[in-house]
Amino acid sequence: MPPKELSLHSLPFVGGRSPEGLGKSFWDVPNTGGFQGGKCTGQALAHFYLLHLRHYGTTDDGLLHLIALHMLSNGAKSLTTKGQAIGFFSILDAWLRFVAESQLGSELDQIDPAVLLADANAGLGDGAPPTQMQLTAAARIR
Repeated sequence: MPPKELSLHSLPFVGGRSPEGLGKSFWDVPNTGGFQGGKCTGQALAHFYLLHLRHYGTTDDGLLHLIALHMLSNGAKSLTTKGQAIGFFSILDAWLRFVAESQLGSELDQIDPAVLLADANAGLGDGAPPTQMQLTAAARIR
């Protein structure tokens, strides 16, 4: 039986083969247009992603990590891909800032920065598993 087509596969930047050769690429965007063209493209594609999140949600692990990894594999040294990345993440940053500053972001006030720093430092050592605080925060977001 062929694999079921997922709604996220309809996003205009998803297609082709992943850089690892497993499944689809989550950043299958032509490396053309230069920096400014890439930035414009990235902004438009970020809005497609936000619309997808609004209408379909996401997977348990989300998609941004795959988008970022495949974006890097698509030519991170090219000016076009840098423009695409800057355009894409600048739109997401504006939306995240809006949510963080709104009432929805009030749960962030419960997070102890000292615990976050300890978690960050622990990860730099041996890739320690997340603390209970990280797991609880992730569960609240879903």
